[in-house]
Amino acid sequence: MKKLRTKLFTLLSAIAMLFTALPSVPAYAADLTEKNVFITYTGQVVDSFMGVDAVYSTYYSWSGYYSCAAYIDKFYHKFFDVNLYDINNYEGKPHVYYPVTGHTAELRTVSNPIPGDIMQDKAYSHVAIVKAVSGSQVTLIEQNWKWDDWQTGDPICTVNRKVNVADNYFYRLYIDGVAQTVSKPAPTITSASASSITKDGFTVKASAKDDIGIDHFMFMTYPKSKGTSAAKKVTVSKSGTSASASVNVKVSDFENEAGTYVTAVYVYNTSGKKVKTKINTVVVRKPPVISAVKVTGKSSTGYTVTCNVESKAKLSSVKFPTWTSYNSTDDLASNWSKTTVCDGKIVGSTVSFTVKAADHNKEKGEYNTYIYAYDTYGNVSSKAVQVNLSKSVSEVGIESIPSQIYTGNALRPEVHLYDGNKPLILGVDYSVSYSDNKEVGKGSVRITGLGSYSGSKLVYFKIRPAKVTGLTVAGATDTSVSFKWDANANADYYFVYRRIDGSWKHIGTTADTSYKAAGLTNGSNYEFSVIAHKDVNGVSFNGVRSAALKAVTKPLQTANVKAAKSGTSVTVSWSKLARCDGYAVYTSTDGTTYTRKAYIDDPSAASYKFTAQKGKLYIKIRAYKLLGSTHYFGSYSSVVSLTV
Repeated sequence: MKKLRTKLFTLLSAIAMLFTALPSVPAYAADLTEKNVFITYTGQVVDSFMGVDAVYSTYYSWSGYYSCAAYIDKFYHKFFDVNLYDINNYEGKPHVYYPVTGHTAELRTVSNPIPGDIMQDKAYSHVAIVKAVSGSQVTLIEQNWKWDDWQTGDPICTVNRKVNVADNYFYRLYIDGVAQTVSKPAPTITSASASSITKDGFTVKASAKDDIGIDHFMFMTYPKSKGTSAAKKVTVSKSGTSASASVNVKVSDFENEAGTYVTAVYVYNTSGKKVKTKINTVVVRKPPVISAVKVTGKSSTGYTVTCNVESKAKLSSVKFPTWTSYNSTDDLASNWSKTTVCDGKIVGSTVSFTVKAADHNKEKGEYNTYIYAYDTYGNVSSKAVQVNLSKSVSEVGIESIPSQIYTGNALRPEVHLYDGNKPLILGVDYSVSYSDNKEVGKGSVRITGLGSYSGSKLVYFKIRPAKVTGLTVAGATDTSVSFKWDANANADYYFVYRRIDGSWKHIGTTADTSYKAAGLTNGSNYEFSVIAHKDVNGVSFNGVRSAALKAVTKPLQTANVKAAKSGTSVTVSWSKLARCDGYAVYTSTDGTTYTRKAYIDDPSAASYKFTAQKGKLYIKIRAYKLLGSTHYFGSYSSVVSLTV
């Protein structure tokens, strides 16, 4: 393989993920996922196809056993007993020698590659074997496709690399004019069945195997009464020598047709060969009919629900799950659908169930009873009935009152009440009165029932200190940031936070209006926030978090500064820092008064070239961090000088 340019190595290394050293992979490996692999030793097998291993070395092998051409030669020698030469010729296809008298062999260019064909890169003298084909994309097995990781310097290769057909040449071997392939017979379907059959549909699952590799499953389903003209197809892409796929069939896609459904299952391998089987599935759709629902025996202790249920099939159960609107479904039996806890009594076509208030925390107000009738085919129908028992205002739902922020004025937050899903109306169903609702602490609201609701209830809300304002940076070093803020009239002291890994972490507490965050990393970005805090009667009340303050620590001093000249051109170099946004270069002709020569907004820069006037020249450098358009400088480097 022709050596790739440095930029390509850098790009491939930067996108590499999840590297592992792989053992030898059996022929027709099921995993066709493209992945990068570290080469840890010479002779490492990273992949295998049709029993021929791809073997790598830790050094670059443009020829010999570990070269890309060597893999092609041993693959074709094993399967077709031919010898290849000029395999990785940069211009022109490889040549073939068939050492059998009276027979001919040649490689022909093809545009529709199949497994076993030779791939030749149009841009580089690299060759590989086609392992699998999917549309316009080809999966390769190859040797000597590797580069050095930009971080560790260790060699890396790509397993199951994907390329586009249009970007490469492909060649197929012909012996005596007959194309030679490594294809295997059509796949074998090992199982196929339907499950989870309901009135709404079913699931068809199939499993298959194929030595060369499965490409995809295709499921074609249609109601038998309508024929194949109503069929719907679903294709599921797969890979590997064994695979399973499934499809969920919804009768709603077939106008809710009942009866027998036919599903034809096709399995294709990577050579385009297929196998087929059929599955018949019966779907029944005749739900029970619920009618004549009535409520009797209503009292403070409960009520009885009675109804008629007609069903074309045998009823399996009729259930009456019930809950009150108060606190929603907290009183609904969690296992009602799987047990007999709410099963009604069935006598012929009449079904009844008694709801007891004792089973629902003796709650008053609105009760919700749903009737579900199930038959043995899984069909279900339902009806709902609501019954209202009397309720006190203390039993209705009260929406939590959000914390309020101190303003200096009396606070009157809205109070929302609900009877189940029904919102109650202020002035009609209830009234409110406020107390302790100005200063930081705990305010209260007394709710009194009106009209159909009685009684009263006291609820509370928090009044929190106002948000801290005026947060600004007061100074910074390479290991600390100092900042300050405006005093908060409600604060006893302040909590200081720093954003770490996307979350705010508490880093300090102070009664002052300033703080110094120390122990930081040089040349780094930080965010800080402050919360006012006040204690009232032994209870803590925290204010709203201030706006985030962005700050940076200064970079370290730039080291190893050197300067060299070539005529009137001067090149200054330095050791780049790990954490900065750029460098500023300063020059002086007297060693006392310096002028900034340039800003270099490149943290990876390590040199700068400029033209200087003849004479003595002094140079120094300092790194900087950028926050918006403001530069935060580190210390000046040592001064270097030269005569131009």
